[in-house]
Amino acid sequence: MQDASFGRLLDADLALQVHVGAAVAAVIFLPAILGRRKGDTLHKLLGYSWALAMTVLAVSSFWLQGLQIVGPFSPIHLLSIYTLIQLTRALFQARRRQIDRHGSTMRQLAAYALGGAGVLAFLPDRLMNEMIFGGSWLGFIGVGVITLAVILYAARRQKAMA
Repeated sequence: MQDASFGRLLDADLALQVHVGAAVAAVIFLPAILGRRKGDTLHKLLGYSWALAMTVLAVSSFWLQGLQIVGPFSPIHLLSIYTLIQLTRALFQARRRQIDRHGSTMRQLAAYALGGAGVLAFLPDRLMNEMIFGGSWLGFIGVGVITLAVILYAARRQKAMA
């Protein structure tokens, strides 16, 4: 277990720095989007910003090859492909004024991104866990519990609004 430090990120490859920066931006934009009235100008601006961050996040993942299972790629790269497809789909849904479908697509994408790759980034042997929690399993468990709580809260809130 190492001390929590951001030094490793500063020494990391540019692809990882871009990836982490996009992830941080996406995490910051998401609650702001969810808390806004849907369809207003700020919601759209934040939504485009989140979609751009998620696009950079997904594309930059193809230069990260820590787990090489199939050639230089791993199953997590399937989530990147899924993310790019769903972002495109959600954009077309919004443009076609299919607002319910757009909202559903974006919520699913956020849940998969947070609940999938986001939580896995905090496994004890991963850089994010080492930087923030010093490599502790408690950090990973804490992030998982918080993520699950947020997803359940959002699902409950959405069901109540329907």
